[in-house]
Amino acid sequence: MSGGLAVSQGAPPATDAMVGDAVSALLTLGYKRGEAEKAVQRVQADAAETLTVEGLLKEALRQLGR
Repeated sequence: MSGGLAVSQGAPPATDAMVGDAVSALLTLGYKRGEAEKAVQRVQADAAETLTVEGLLKEALRQLGR
C-alpha cells in the first residue's frame, strides 16, 4: 500500500472491466455518468501504481468530493 491507495503490486493495469465496475458503483451512488467517468480517468492518470477496483472507487470518491 502506497500513499493510502489500495494497490495491487505487480498486477496488470486497470482493465476496462475494473473501470466499468468503478463507474457503475459511482452511478449507483447517484453520480452522473460523465462526472463518474472523468473522476475514474483522473485517478488512473494520477496513479503511480495499479489500483484495485476498490482503490479506483475510493480515489474517485475523493476526486468527486473536492
